[in-house]
Formats: sequence, structure tokens, C-alpha cells
Amino acid sequence: MDANFDENARNQDALVSPHLHLIVRAQKLPLPSYMKFYHKNAVTGNNWILFGATEINETDPNLTLANKLSIQYFFPLYQLIRVEIYQVIIESSMFYAHAEFNLADLLRNPDQLMDLSLTYEKSNLNDVDTGTRLSVGANDPSQSKDFLTMQYAAEFNKVSLLGRKSYFILWRLNENNELEKVAQSIVLKGRNPVWPRVCMKVSEQFKREGIFRLVVHNKDHKVIGHVEFTYGDIMEQGKREFRMFKFESPKKGSPAKIKEKGRIILKNASLEKSGNFTDYLAAGLDMQCYFGLDYSEYFDFYFDKLTTDIRKKDFKDILGNIAKIIYPYLGEKMFSVYGVGASVGASNIDFFPIFSQLNGLYSPNQLVEGYEKSFGLLQNKKDLKLSPLVKEVIKNAKEDLGKCHKIKYYVSVFLITGKIHDWDEFISEVVLASYELPMSFLFMGIGDGDFSQLEMLNNRWSQIQDSQGRKPFRKNVMIVLLKDHIACSHASIRLVSEIPRDIWNFSELFKLGPSDFRKTSMEVLNLFHEGGELNSVDVDEVKANYIFLI
Repeated sequence: MDANFDENARNQDALVSPHLHLIVRAQKLPLPSYMKFYHKNAVTGNNWILFGATEINETDPNLTLANKLSIQYFFPLYQLIRVEIYQVIIESSMFYAHAEFNLADLLRNPDQLMDLSLTYEKSNLNDVDTGTRLSVGANDPSQSKDFLTMQYAAEFNKVSLLGRKSYFILWRLNENNELEKVAQSIVLKGRNPVWPRVCMKVSEQFKREGIFRLVVHNKDHKVIGHVEFTYGDIMEQGKREFRMFKFESPKKGSPAKIKEKGRIILKNASLEKSGNFTDYLAAGLDMQCYFGLDYSEYFDFYFDKLTTDIRKKDFKDILGNIAKIIYPYLGEKMFSVYGVGASVGASNIDFFPIFSQLNGLYSPNQLVEGYEKSFGLLQNKKDLKLSPLVKEVIKNAKEDLGKCHKIKYYVSVFLITGKIHDWDEFISEVVLASYELPMSFLFMGIGDGDFSQLEMLNNRWSQIQDSQGRKPFRKNVMIVLLKDHIACSHASIRLVSEIPRDIWNFSELFKLGPSDFRKTSMEVLNLFHEGGELNSVDVDEVKANYIFLI
């Protein structure tokens, strides 16, 4: 096998979200046999990381694994999966065949299983049966959710309900085989109520396996009857009428009775495709990334070479990992990098641009080299203050969007070592950005410093407010502490793992589809206006409050 493997790294990042459930279908497997599953991405480089394996299969040549394999991902266009099949012969394993595919291909066609092209082990080619077939699919529980809208009516038997009031509760069976309440209708009077529409999100897994239970109650909350049906019943087979039954408790010595109480009628059902994060990347989404690097601790350990070297290595590893992950998505293929917690030359400002001091170093590898060289520029320690840098980042992003370039998503990454000394001003800028910009703030706490502020920000986000008492419009902050993770690579992946979800949430809040990221900010504003959702006064208000549309 011409690949590098790191089986000791198995499950290092198993807790990272978002994640996919893989579906694997095999036909004509050699028996007995088993399979192994690996992945690699920008952080792992050429190393394949084992994330799952099956038990030895001795009886079934046609095997289906439904949602038993789970893999985390961050930016799926740049993540490869490898499946290996091993045949067991006299208590030893023989490498039989393998297949590789891109995770993004699954997300582009979530409704279909994708056939894989198997490569057989050349040394055993004369002995193997090449009729083996392998297909894979994926269910994305966090992002691949479409909107299902339904409207229900009822026709009750006269003896069941006449002149009474009724309502329904719609339940669905979740992934843990537990009933989960989806919606509850208003109470209506009459024998043939037509309730208002209900809307819910449905994942690809639910489309394949989902079960609904609709329970009708009277105004006293007693059950009149219920029906059960699947997503496939209504959306694939087109069923629109369901007989409603009630199980009635028997009298002593009598069997249970099942009585028909009428019909439930599905007046209409429609599905609005919502796409997934890959759609945004394929449509041309660009990102821009800012780094803020904290140098304040360097002066504390100036004469402690061992501690200084350890801290520098952590910074370089995390800086390099995050840069490698984000770099393919940068529109201009460059980073904007600033230093904080120290002064350079005679400057008295609370941050300084590193690259302008080092003749513009932009690639991930050059970024790490530039960080190492930057220590020769430092003069004095300063308190760690972030609000001036956040203001600068916001100003630069506004100017960039104001040039009528196409919409970008901005990511600001701060690697810090302890307490933020201008906390109130910093919070005000973060809250402001939640209203004004397509931007996320990512914080990595490195070392043993005081990170109580970050922990409070993470745990009590709903209580955060700026100096004017205004709460954030959306959550635009992700916080990770290196000490909570087993490796820098694990912490780096965890930090960036929420970026797709932030972009997704931002797009939903401002009603932006994937194709809108090809447009200029002014074109998006015109979309709002032409859609009839904003009058001329509203347009001015949007311009004033949502600067990314200017």
C-alpha cells in the first residue's frame, strides 16, 4: 500500500463537530472479511487517520452499515476518505482492495449512494473475485436539512366528534428512537377542521428512515386518535389520506379494542431544498482571514528558554494548522497578521502589522516563518488589549465590502495567552460586528494563563451585552483552550470546525443563498428591495444597520 498511516491517532478528533454519519453498502464481499476506514485533511497532510473498522464478517457477502460510522469534518471539499477491505485466511489478514473518494462528493448528492471504484491488490489479482461492489452515502445531521411544509385536515366520524374542538401534536422518531415533538396546532372547532401549515427541518437520514406520528386531542387534551406514516409515504409515494385509530382500554376480562375515529388528510406537502455548506463553496464563496498573535507572555519567559521554546512551538503548530485549513478558501491567497501585547520600534499603538515589518509573507509556511522572525522586532511588553485590533479588522472589512467586491466571509483568529485588559471595549466591538458584518471571531487560549473571561464568554453568551445594553444579533464567537485538547492539531480543527455553521447561520439570517456569494454587496441589497420585503425607508435602515450590504 503506497500510503502513510497513523493508526495511533484513531479518534483523536472524534468529538469534533460538525460530523457526518456514513452509510456503506457492500456487495459480493469475500468471506470472511472486514473493512477499515481512514481520512486525511489539511492538518494530517499525507497521513491517513483511522476513524472506524468493522468486525469480521463471516456470513453476509452483502453488507449495509447505516449510520454506524461517524466522521467529523470542517471544510469538506478538502477531506479524503479511504476504505480498505481485508480478507481473512487461516487467522491472518490479506489486503484485498481499497477505494478513495472526496467527502464533498457525498454532500453534493446527499440523496444518492455513490459507487466507488475499487483498486485490487496486484499481488492477489489472480486470486480475487472482482465482482465486489462498494457504495457510500452520508447523512449530515447538522447542515443538510431541508424545510418540509405540511398542512393537515381531519374528517371525524360523527360518533367521534361533533361540534367539539380539536388540535393535533405532530411527533417524529429521532435518531435515538425517541419521540420528539415537532409542532402543535391551534385548536379548531368542527367535524372537518383544516389546521394551519407546519414547517420543520428534515435531514437526509430522516428522509430515508423517518417516522411521523400525528396525535389528535380534544380541548380537554384527551386523545381522540392517531396516525403513523413515513416521510416516504407522503413525499415519495404521494399518500394523502390516513385512517385514524384509537386504542381503548378494555374492561376487566375483555380484549383491547381498536376503534376507527376518522381520517387525517394531508392537504399539501412541499419541500424547500436548503443545500449545505459545500454548495456555498462550489458557488464561489471567498473568505478573508485575520490573525492576532499575543506576544505579552514572551517577555515573562524571556530568560526561561525551555518554556519559551515550548510556547513558541505551540503557537507555530496552531498557526500553521489553522492557516493550512483556511488557505484554500482565501480569495486573495493572503493573510493579514497583527501582533498584540508588545510594541515594535517607537510605536505606541496596541497592535502592529507583522507582514509589513517582514516584507509580506502570505502562504501558510511563510506565515510560520514570519512568526519566528517577528521576535527580533519586539521592544517592550504591553497589556493585552484587543479592541483596537478588532476595530481595525472591522474597518478593513467594511472598506473591502464597500468597494463593491463580491461578498466575503471574514474570519478573525486570535491566539492569546491570558487576560484581556480592555474587556468592555472589546465586547462592544464583537457585539457591533454581529450586526454589521459577515464575520466570526475565533479565540485560542494557549498556556496556563487566566482565561476566565473567555470561558465566561463561551458559557454565558446569552447574557453578553455591550456598554449600551445591546445583545449580539447572532453568535459569532468560537473559543477553544489548548489545555483541554490532547494535541495542537486537535485544538486547531476544533477551533475552525464552527466556521461552516457560522456562515450557514449568517446566510439564513440574511436570506442569502449560495449564488448570492457571487454577487456584489449592492446587488444583494437590490435583491432585498426587488423582493418586496423592504420599502425605501427600510432600505436606508438596512444600509445604516447592516454595513455589509452597503
